[in-house]
Order: sequence, then C-alpha cells, then structure tokens
Amino acid sequence: MTKFNLINWNKADVYSAEGSSAIKKAIEIKLNDKFDKAREAHLNYFTMRSDFPTDGYPELEKITRNSLPDLGWQLAFGIRDYTSSNGAGGEAGFDVAVAGSGLTVAAVADGMKAKVFEAQGDSIRVPFVRYAGGLLYLNNLVEDGRWWDLEDTVNEATYAFNNAVAQSHYALMDAMGAGINVAWQDQGDTTLENAPASDAATINTAINEIIVAAGGWQGIGVNTQFAVIAPIELASRLQSAINYTQNGVKLVGYEVLFAKTTFLTSSSVYYVVPVQEAGRTGIRKGMELKFDEEILADATTMLVQGRWGSALLGESVIRRCATA
Repeated sequence: MTKFNLINWNKADVYSAEGSSAIKKAIEIKLNDKFDKAREAHLNYFTMRSDFPTDGYPELEKITRNSLPDLGWQLAFGIRDYTSSNGAGGEAGFDVAVAGSGLTVAAVADGMKAKVFEAQGDSIRVPFVRYAGGLLYLNNLVEDGRWWDLEDTVNEATYAFNNAVAQSHYALMDAMGAGINVAWQDQGDTTLENAPASDAATINTAINEIIVAAGGWQGIGVNTQFAVIAPIELASRLQSAINYTQNGVKLVGYEVLFAKTTFLTSSSVYYVVPVQEAGRTGIRKGMELKFDEEILADATTMLVQGRWGSALLGESVIRRCATA
C-alpha cells in the first residue's frame, strides 16, 4: 500500500460533494481491517503522492499511519481470528478450554489401556460483544481543506477503538478474585536495595506458583516465557527489579517480558502471566469505520465498531502481585 493516497485529485474536486464523498470513502477503506474485491478495485482509483495537493498532504498522510495502541494485554491473551469464520458457532462466540485438562502420560502395562481424558476438559463459552461509538463532524472540514481537523477527527475514532480493546482486556485481569494475590516478598534488606530485591523475589514467587498450579498445562514450566504487566507508576521500579543482580547473579530466575499500561485500576499492584497463555481473545470483526451523511446538519457521522470476546482461563495462570 505504499502508493496509497486519499484521492486522485485529477478525478475529484475537494470542494464538491462528490470529491468530499470520495475522501471519506478513501479513509474508510484505508482504516478498515479487511478488503473485499470491491474495495480493492476502489483502491486502484487512488494514486501516488505526486497527485496530492501540497497544502493537504502533510496532514492527510498522517491518517494513513498506524497509531501505536496499548498492546500490553496481548502478552496475557492468545488471539484467535474468527473474522472469516462461517460456522461452528463462530458467529456468536467461541469455546475455550479452562486451564488444565488433567492429561497425564504414564507407563501402561502390556495388555492395558492408556487412561483417556476428555480432549478439551472443562470449557467456557465466550460471546462476541459489539463495541461501537460515533463521532459527528461538519462537512466543512473537508470542503474548507481543514486537513489538520480531519486528521484529529479520524485519529480520535481509531484511538477510542484501540483504547476500548485494551481496556476490556485489562478489566478482566482486575476482576479476578483474591485467590491470585501474591504478597510482597520483603527481603528485609536494610540497604537501599531492598525494594528491587523484594520485587524480584515476588516475581519469582508468582512464577513458581503459576508453574505448580498449571501442572504442565500448555507446557507451562521453568523454560516458559513470562510477562509482567504493570501500571505506568510502577514501570521503572519493576524494570529495575527484573534486571536486578546481586554479586553478578540476576535475581529473577526466569525469562520475563515487560509491558506498562494506563488501564489498570490500581497503581500499587501488577500482574504476572505466562506469555499468551493466561487468556484467549476471539476477534469476530476488527475495526470497521463507516460514514453516514446527516443532511439537515450538513455533517457526517463516523461510526467505529468491532466485535470481540475475551476470557481468562482460570486462577492457575495469572498472579496479582503486591508492592508493599
């Protein structure tokens, strides 16, 4: 899509209703996740940067750039793509196994049968939920060439969508009960290094508990990659703890990734999870952007929407850690 531009200015007039409509269609196509053949054909209508008016290009170019949403939740949730699903319950929701099927592999005496476990074990049904919001803007943003305002309008919609995705996942983590709590492992060091040493010990404790509780589910073990997901207020502190060493030895004894977010409700606790094994997210519809003309107001309503469902897989695969 390197040759994509919002409009072929030889074919449409920005000050006409037709030209304004073409710009909106271009934005809609660019920001939607999936392209059908009709949209692909429509994209061929657009041309290269040289056709773009110099006064509008710098601002409108920004619309085509991907924003950098909060993706830290993806360290906890494995993602399943149901956007092209055409059956098997994919329309309304999806089934996901709760952590731990109980499967074990053991020696079997000659002539005896291996113990058989249910393939999925306990499962839960996760519904797809529609998230949507609308934003009204006056058509003179386009007609008057107010590219900077148009950029802000489009970005506001995409940021709101990305924030809704992130917030819905972090809310699931915050909703977990006290059974996942891990107390701060105070090392009693009277020096200034007590905080990172104690935080490192707390992370180790959380990971140890997850490994034991998971019982080998999804291969979770000592060589599994884990993640710390924390509020921004704890970012520097916990990054120091993850990398903290004493006498040349790193105190956190596992491979640990780190993500910070503004969407956790408490600034004094954080979460430890096996990477992409604590939860599952099913995407039925990615971000979709639509426009609708409000004739009497000479305005346009921009709708941004999507459908997804998420679930955490049980207390055994997530820990909430204290910092004091």
